[in-house]
Amino acid sequence: MRLRVGFILVAGGLVAALAGAAAGLAKDVRIGPIGLTLPPPAGYCELIAGQPLDDTWVNGLGAVLHGMQIELLAVSADCGRLAAWHAHAQPLGVTATYQTPIAAKDATFRREQLIKEACAFARVEGAKFVAQALPDVAKRLEAAIQHTVKFNEPTSLGVLAEGADACYSGIMTKVRIGEGAEAVRMIISATTVVKGKGVIYNFEADYKDAATVTATLARHRRNVSALLAANGG
Repeated sequence: MRLRVGFILVAGGLVAALAGAAAGLAKDVRIGPIGLTLPPPAGYCELIAGQPLDDTWVNGLGAVLHGMQIELLAVSADCGRLAAWHAHAQPLGVTATYQTPIAAKDATFRREQLIKEACAFARVEGAKFVAQALPDVAKRLEAAIQHTVKFNEPTSLGVLAEGADACYSGIMTKVRIGEGAEAVRMIISATTVVKGKGVIYNFEADYKDAATVTATLARHRRNVSALLAANGG
């Protein structure tokens, strides 16, 4: 049974369009009968169940994804931003999310095969928006920003990296934050297999320049390494 990797790009775009925990506290979840540990990125805290702002945000995103047959497993944000969000001092900002397709919860995958399929799909999606012939990721990003990125409409950047750990694909979209302010947001989506289960791990960043993707990709690879290590590799 194949994981429907096409949901990766759409789900990441929806995260970008939706505008007291301990740092590093991992969340334990189950996908089918298998228990997984989902650590947040370094410096990030899990949104708190029972906290009204967090519940509204998580329930809203969860409902949207559920309608796409995707289960939201965990959400985290920068600990300082999360505290300010709880104090009504500023928007939540960028987040990290774990997701899995509902139809695939009881299936078992081989990591190597799923990564290959995910990257093949992401390359096709990316080719619809940006010339994948551009081997330079920075040039691909600039082309996307100049020609294709629209408000609340995700633009696929295709495959950013493919390794033994995950397939890393990217999307970008423009969002409005605060009173009329605009921003370009990037989401790097890692598709991997943990204990035989397909996991989509999305990591957002506010795009500033071409160096943003290099730094964010490197950081997300560390995030994925931590995820795999927390679950026995």
